[in-house]
Amino acid sequence: MTGRFYERYMFVCGSITTTENSAKLDAKQTGLGRLRCRSKLLAVCLSVTLVFALVACRPNRDPKVTVDPAPDVKETRGDEIYAPDFTLQDQNGVQHTLSGYRGKLVFLTFWATWCSPCLEEFPDINQLYLDHEENTADIAVLSVIYPAKAGDTAPAGQEEKTIEEIRAFLSENGYRLPTLMDTNGRVFVAYKIDSLPTTYLIDQTGEVIGYVPAALSRELMDALIERALNPESAVQETDTSS
Repeated sequence: MTGRFYERYMFVCGSITTTENSAKLDAKQTGLGRLRCRSKLLAVCLSVTLVFALVACRPNRDPKVTVDPAPDVKETRGDEIYAPDFTLQDQNGVQHTLSGYRGKLVFLTFWATWCSPCLEEFPDINQLYLDHEENTADIAVLSVIYPAKAGDTAPAGQEEKTIEEIRAFLSENGYRLPTLMDTNGRVFVAYKIDSLPTTYLIDQTGEVIGYVPAALSRELMDALIERALNPESAVQETDTSS
């Protein structure tokens, strides 16, 4: 099961294909062991994925919804996988560049207003943003949404709001979390988003250290962040339990 999870994790980051031979996959699984020893975060993500596998929505696949192709922005260094960089504006017109948050742990969530699990977890993510000093401390909390635009159609129940409607929705609910408008869908494509919500954890150097393609409770958000910020304690736990 761990091997399949790692294969999916690597696929989402655009690093391997399902046709790789077993020797290469074994080598990559060895790399997983190294990453787990660092922070044990991927093991936690695996547990979260299994528990919350049914608490997710599928994004709109209607061919009439246009998405601009994403450039090949993947970057790997050995076993390390770096998050695709991007620059987007939030609901207040403030520009955010992912690489501008280097030095901080980034909690990056992809969501939609039509996705019930997204709406259930969004108040907790907004509070997470507020509790961590609105991205001025060691943690940056960001959300990304793909707004509707003229000419888009969507299956019933998957109709996204326009930028103006998203702004109104956030304001009416008192949400202050930076919600970045992926107007062309390129960031969704770059991050291979195939279920909503999906959350990535990106460390201080820009390396992807875990992702969860399902809804999270606040307790699990805090646990993931704690393990990412204190990998030494996770290593001690691993040594103790082994």
